[in-house]
Amino acid sequence: MLNGESIKDFDYRDYILYIDQKPNIIDGSLEDNINFYRKKRNKKIDLSVFNIDKKLSDKISKNEGLSGGEMMRISILRSLIETRAIMIYDEPTAALDEKNSKEVLEKLLSLDQTVIIITHKIDEEMLNKFDKIIDI
Repeated sequence: MLNGESIKDFDYRDYILYIDQKPNIIDGSLEDNINFYRKKRNKKIDLSVFNIDKKLSDKISKNEGLSGGEMMRISILRSLIETRAIMIYDEPTAALDEKNSKEVLEKLLSLDQTVIIITHKIDEEMLNKFDKIIDI
């Protein structure tokens, strides 16, 4: 029992979203990639988040190679649309330059959900913005 409910009926996927450090990208448009896991497609997509623009959308459509940073930004944008109570990000900034890393972390830390970030790469300025740090 958990909060008076049988855990047999509990599906953690309804509450936790895990973003892997190796994003899944499909052949298709940027919108196809962002909507890939979504059941409802009624939320507006803001492509300006994390410097994602029309050029990147064309790149996916033409099946050209994407950088690791571009793939991660798409995956993170997808997570911002398909949110859960707990959001876990595994190395979200590993493939990003310093400017994009800060933008991504600022956005993730501004979410209303519980955000857990697993990382090896972070500067002191950003480190001070976290509520709790577990150093392993």
